[in-house]
Amino acid sequence: MKEREKRVLVGMSGGIDSSAACIMLQEQGYEVVGVTMRTWDVASHFTPGNDQPNEVIEAQELAARLGIEHHVADVRTEFRQVIVQYFIDEYMRGRTPNPCVMCNPLFKERILCEWADKCNCAWIATGHYCQLKDLNGYRYILTGDDPLKDQSYFLWKLPQEILKRMMFPLGGMTKASVRDYLASKGFEAKARGGESMETVRPVARHSPGDLCGILCFLFHFWKFVNFINRSDIRLKNAICAEWGALLLGRNASFFY
Repeated sequence: MKEREKRVLVGMSGGIDSSAACIMLQEQGYEVVGVTMRTWDVASHFTPGNDQPNEVIEAQELAARLGIEHHVADVRTEFRQVIVQYFIDEYMRGRTPNPCVMCNPLFKERILCEWADKCNCAWIATGHYCQLKDLNGYRYILTGDDPLKDQSYFLWKLPQEILKRMMFPLGGMTKASVRDYLASKGFEAKARGGESMETVRPVARHSPGDLCGILCFLFHFWKFVNFINRSDIRLKNAICAEWGALLLGRNASFFY
């Protein structure tokens, strides 16, 4: 393979899945380059004395251990302008936003493509649990083998020019087998780490607070309420019912 064809850019979160993807691709003979996006700072994600969030530091430590090139993409301003603003605007239009689905084509995978070109990488890989199939000149997204971790839904809007550069090393594995794999490679502590946020969960089993927990910039339902209130949105009398000159009622159901 030519030098560019041997290089793959991996979106590294510092977590279990992207870590396993890096190791697998190295074992397959690829030259792995990692990039970690700093999109949204959360105070609880910082260790006192560090000016970088924990996920960035964990990704840097993994890259150093594996001997791979690593970059940090500070995209906080653009993330706020593109994804968070979309989230706010949809609520203001009376529609339910779907930021995770929109984030991949509008933001995350687009930025990965830009960094792949900058780093002379032909391929882009992530730790998503989904698979790819080529048929009649098109590349299709298939569900991952683990029904509890399948993430194909979040990627359905990706265009062909991005899909044809993508790799999903974990698509044919279960989460349990990925943990076992990491542990077998000497990453026992990493293998015991927590879950990724971007997964589909049955609505009936979760409260609104749980559902908001899947958003990388919101971690609790009441933080969501405060977030909307702080975003230059005027929600007083969000829902009003009038009959003639008589105001029948006001409701803050906007948040639900």
